[in-house]
Amino acid sequence: MILFAEIEKDIPTYAKEIYDVTGAGDTAIAALSLAIASSAFLEEAAIIANHTAGITVSRAGTYRVSLSELKRQISCEEGKIRNFEDLTSIADDLRRKGKKIVWTNGCFDILHEGHIDYLKKAKKLGDCLILGINSDESIKSLKCQGRPIMPGKARAEIISSLEFVDYVIIFPEQSTEKYIGSIKPDVYIKGEDYNVRKVNSSL
Repeated sequence: MILFAEIEKDIPTYAKEIYDVTGAGDTAIAALSLAIASSAFLEEAAIIANHTAGITVSRAGTYRVSLSELKRQISCEEGKIRNFEDLTSIADDLRRKGKKIVWTNGCFDILHEGHIDYLKKAKKLGDCLILGINSDESIKSLKCQGRPIMPGKARAEIISSLEFVDYVIIFPEQSTEKYIGSIKPDVYIKGEDYNVRKVNSSL
C-alpha cells in the first residue's frame, strides 16, 4: 500500500514461491526509481517495482532482471494461457526448484465430466499441470466436418478456469514433440483410449 497525498492506494501483489531474497529490496528500489525517472506515475512505478522484485526472489542469488523478462511478467502474470517462450522459461524455473511437471494435451472441444476427472487425476501426479490444446486448424484435420465447435481461445479460457490446471498453451502442430522436448515434463498423461503406440505416433 502507498500513500498519495493522504489517499491510500492498494498496489496488487502476486504470490511467488521464494527461492532467494538476496537483492530483492535493492532491485525494487532501483526499478521504482528508474520507472519514475522515465515519467511513470508513482502507482505505475510501484507496480513495476513489485513485479521486478517478484522475478528476483524466484531466482538464486543476486539476479539482473531484463526488460523483456519484465514485460513478459507484467503481461502474463495473472493469466494461465501462455506462449511457447513463456512455458519454456516457467518449466526451467520449476525444474530448478525441484518441482514435478505434468503435461497432457488434447482438443477439449466439448468439455465434459470425463475431462474434469482426468485432469484432476493428472494434477495429483505432480506439482504443476501444463495442458496443450490443439488449435482450430489442427482440430479440423483431426475431427469430422464442423469441428471445432468452440474456437481455441474460448476452449483455452474455459479450461484455464479450472483450479487444478496451472498453465495452458494452444499449439498448431499435429505433433507435440516440440513442446515435450522443451518443457521436459516428468509425467506425460493421455486418456484411456490411447495406448503406447498411439501416444508415440502423436509425439
